[in-house]
Formats: sequence, C-alpha cells, structure tokens
Amino acid sequence: MLRAFNAAKNKVKSNSRYGADYVERSEYRLLLKYLRQYFEYWIAFDQIDTDGDRRISVREFKYATPQLKRWGIDMSDPDAQWAQCDADGAGKILFDEFANWAIK
Repeated sequence: MLRAFNAAKNKVKSNSRYGADYVERSEYRLLLKYLRQYFEYWIAFDQIDTDGDRRISVREFKYATPQLKRWGIDMSDPDAQWAQCDADGAGKILFDEFANWAIK
C-alpha cells in the first residue's frame, strides 16, 4: 500500500502546502490504480514463490517461465530476465525488485 501511495502522491502538481505529503483529490484515482497494480504484482509474485518464503529463487523463476510468457513477458532468455529482475544480485528476488522489474 505504501508503494501505491508513494507512486500516486506526487503525480499531479499541487498548490496545497500539504501536496507532497498527502494524496489529494486529483491523485485519488491514481492511488486506486496503483493499489490494483501492486495487488496484481503481489498475486503474480506469490504464485511464482512456490515455497512461500517471500523470495523468488532462480529455480522458481525459471519454473514460472510458461506463466511469465502467458503474462506477456519475453522469456526467450530467462537468464537475462533473471539478471534484470534480481537488481541487487543477491540470488533471490524480493517483492520490490519484482514489482520494479514488472513495471519496466
């Protein structure tokens, strides 16, 4: 939820002194859009994370190749996609990394 809030709160230029700290009326629609988007990313992440440790291993990622293809992701080179998704190179993908990769 915080990710969606941060994505929405500064999308529309505000004249309010609180504009940078709050989602204003003009940004509310965007907040709802981002909430849905991040929820869908969480569902996808959870489906790929088959062992339930809230991290995706390279094995889980490659196993999910057919599913990722159905979602419209080019998986012709799973190793390259893994390298892009595992942004910190730690060998496990956390939700933040997955969401950032999915957004790109």
